[in-house]
Amino acid sequence: MPRKTPIFPCPRQAAVAAALLAAALLSGCQTSRELMHQFSGPSHTAQVAPPPSAAGQDLALVGRALDASAAGRAGMLDAAQSAYQGRSGPRETLQYALLLATSDPPSSDLKQAQTLLTGLLADGHPALKPDEQTLARLELVLITRQLTLETENRTLHVIGAQKLADLEHQLRSAAQQNVSLRRQLGEARAKLAAITNIEKSLNEGKLGNGTTPP
Repeated sequence: MPRKTPIFPCPRQAAVAAALLAAALLSGCQTSRELMHQFSGPSHTAQVAPPPSAAGQDLALVGRALDASAAGRAGMLDAAQSAYQGRSGPRETLQYALLLATSDPPSSDLKQAQTLLTGLLADGHPALKPDEQTLARLELVLITRQLTLETENRTLHVIGAQKLADLEHQLRSAAQQNVSLRRQLGEARAKLAAITNIEKSLNEGKLGNGTTPP
């Protein structure tokens, strides 16, 4: 029978063919990945970031106030107050209330901020975005809690001061009573000593007269 000629005459040729085949497959995979990246990857055109929401702008304002110096916060509060007094719109009212709650004493005014936010939520301004309404409700809750804590702290301070005054009064009364008791004790001792001396004198007088004391 005629001997069939092998496709690859020697093992080296087979290894070379296998290497070429692997290289072709890898090249094809790389090309496929590049094509997939071109079609499914991010666009090379610059994407414009969406503008921040209304509440995001309000929070950014608060963030700038917190990062600013005391003088900077005072200046921002003055600008917000001027805007509020000039227009008194819902946006200006909300920002003014936020800065009132953020500023340092004595510029801060939590009660006024509470009043402004309560009025905003009660009126239901249509110009106030839903996220700003949520922000206003959240800030109102925080302010109300802080005011409640301050009221309770003042109440506890008054109660503590009154209790301390009562204890000091009781201490003074006890000290005065102690002085009075010591004086009474001294007077009783003096009377007892006088009585003892009188009895002693009477006994000595009886003995001098030859009378046996009973």
